[in-house]
Amino acid sequence: MGHVNNAVYATYLEFARFDWSRKCLGVKSLEDFPFILARVEIDYRQPITVQSQPIVALWVTDIGSSSWTFGYRISDAADPGTTYADARSVQVAYNYHTGQKEILSTELRQVLEQEMQE
Repeated sequence: MGHVNNAVYATYLEFARFDWSRKCLGVKSLEDFPFILARVEIDYRQPITVQSQPIVALWVTDIGSSSWTFGYRISDAADPGTTYADARSVQVAYNYHTGQKEILSTELRQVLEQEMQE
């Protein structure tokens, strides 16, 4: 059909979350992640073609007691005025060893507050 499948957009968001987690939280492996994904919403604006150069911007929009929301924009590296999608995801602080959600740690909350944008 000449464009990437809609599921690929979610994969781009996943790569952005992993990159953010590596840079901002020091995550080095999958066992280091302090959260689990709870929700993803994607508003598709334009198709991403094989000639496209998609890049993902990510920022924090809301912080709760045990969760936070990322906002995303997938645009084109060669033409930043081109928006392919806007998206949101909700992450929940999660302990993979206990299998339970947790209250945001002070350290994680501080990082999220530094990354917050409206």
